[in-house]
Amino acid sequence: MSIKIDDSVKIIGGKSNKCEGVITSLKNVFVLVRITKDKMGKPVFGDKPIKVKKSYLDVIEPPPIEMPTQQDLVVVDTSNNQEKDIFETIDTVIKENKKVTITGVVEEIKENVLINENNVYSPAPTIDDALNWKKDNQKLNLQLQSMLGFQTAACGEIADLKMTINELKEQLGDSVRLDKIEELKKIINSI
Repeated sequence: MSIKIDDSVKIIGGKSNKCEGVITSLKNVFVLVRITKDKMGKPVFGDKPIKVKKSYLDVIEPPPIEMPTQQDLVVVDTSNNQEKDIFETIDTVIKENKKVTITGVVEEIKENVLINENNVYSPAPTIDDALNWKKDNQKLNLQLQSMLGFQTAACGEIADLKMTINELKEQLGDSVRLDKIEELKKIINSI
């Protein structure tokens, strides 16, 4: 059995038995597989690959591509097409020696890569990335709400504790002053 990266596979053993996925990396005994369908056949959107033994994999052959037959072919008449092709427009402008200016930032998508105006290449986000970002955003919002709720309760407890400390300091201050007054009375009485 020959397997390679980006092959669709069905897992036939281990803890991910009956799941389907795509191979992302090859090792000697194990491969890393990104799960695309769970055990029930439902689509799964995740980008964290799992480790699976090579012996637990069955390669899913892609469906064959059928060539159209002569009955499937349809004649398309483009001579009456009102819309001009972009190349025709460019040719006409060049022939007429008109100046053409292009403004704005242009981003191209070439083979899942974004190229910005500074010719910096970055990988294009996938649907899985977007779904994971949405999930992370929801989790962070819930954490923020929990932190704010906890902070309010904690601030109330801290305020109560500081009030208690102030009251105890006053009581301690009064008791120290009373002791000193009693000592002073004894000294005065002894004179």
